[in-house]
Amino acid sequence: MHQQSSQSEDMGLASQPSSASRSSAALPTAFRMSRRDLIATALLVSGASAIVVTAAIAVRNRHRPEPLPSLLDLKPPRDNPWQTRHLPLYFECESSACRATAEDLRKNVAWTLNPCADFYEYVCSSDRARTNVYDHAVAHYLREVREVIRKYENLGFFSKTAMSKKITHFFSACQSSQLDLSSWRSQLAHVWKYLDLIGDLAGLESMLATFSRVLEVFPIVQVSVLEASRRTCVVLTKPDGNGADRIFSVPHVFTTSFQRFALDLLGHTGHVPGEVDDLVNSAAKVEAQLQKYSGPQGERYYHLHEYGDIPASQVGNGSSAFDWTTYLRNFLTGIVAVKADSCVIVKSPAYVRHVVKVFGKVSKKDVRSFLKLRAAMTLIPFRKLADGPDKEEVERLCTLATYKLYRYAFLKEFNDTQLYRCLSAL
Repeated sequence: MHQQSSQSEDMGLASQPSSASRSSAALPTAFRMSRRDLIATALLVSGASAIVVTAAIAVRNRHRPEPLPSLLDLKPPRDNPWQTRHLPLYFECESSACRATAEDLRKNVAWTLNPCADFYEYVCSSDRARTNVYDHAVAHYLREVREVIRKYENLGFFSKTAMSKKITHFFSACQSSQLDLSSWRSQLAHVWKYLDLIGDLAGLESMLATFSRVLEVFPIVQVSVLEASRRTCVVLTKPDGNGADRIFSVPHVFTTSFQRFALDLLGHTGHVPGEVDDLVNSAAKVEAQLQKYSGPQGERYYHLHEYGDIPASQVGNGSSAFDWTTYLRNFLTGIVAVKADSCVIVKSPAYVRHVVKVFGKVSKKDVRSFLKLRAAMTLIPFRKLADGPDKEEVERLCTLATYKLYRYAFLKEFNDTQLYRCLSAL
């Protein structure tokens, strides 16, 4: 979790989460925006308002006071009963528990987190009890996003740009939209159609490439592009999170409540058609196989030359269940010309080996069901709008949705931040 001074120099895009954003940002605008604008338009017409993309979250890295010396010497919670009662997520600085919680918060809440300094700012700078650090962090970044939207709303006529107009119009339309379960199911079906997840079964490589190109979400493996030393390499990394979203209380696939959650997410609260039940069971099969991974969860940062690289054709280690060269070529069309001997750096070798085994255990139908459910998870703010929330919650959900759809515009506003990915948290 700690930053090394040589990291930015030697790792370049490979070691920084923004590399994934760079590769996504480099996608041909006509391809990405036309698909996503079509989805957004379809949702707005029916009241769903737009497509939400799960991705990175940037938070303004504000100046903060130095932590008090006494805070740096705090013992674990069991030795500090007062802190255990009042600050349940406060741990000894630099302890393994502190680092583990910091990594968890970074993945599931998405703000630039340093276990000591940021714990001081977000938790320890106030004497009052703060029982939910997650809610506090979410409120913090949503407040930042809302301030940018308000800034765009107050721009003079000649100061408005095409992007600022899109953002304010979308936010306004989202707040005034009316969505129910019927229209939600209808528009979700349209989204699946745009993702080529309806009709004849496509190849695994094609389905995954289209899903990530359109939604800019990596449900199975994170793909980025590294350009260094006059050489271009594709980088494969374990994606952050597993779809178990803390903000919207998405249960883990191994819990007994997962199936009920999935059915409700798809808009079925009463009688469940057989094909929907089959979809959920099939999707859960892939989710469960992916979550059985028991290797290293975090990434260690090395110098670039220490990773090594392999040809794209060797990523699957001879398995015919999934053609990695075809997948990378489809996904990176227009960015990098991927061939069988193209350079690939595997930053998460144990995880990629696990994924290779998973592809050998699941069918195309299973993967398609999995992607349908993950697409619905990406759109979860609009499912929440279909429940008829109060005005304050509508504003919160629309703020989140606006950020997700136009996040690159917001990142220009947050020009002094350190960006971290958060694939499953929002």
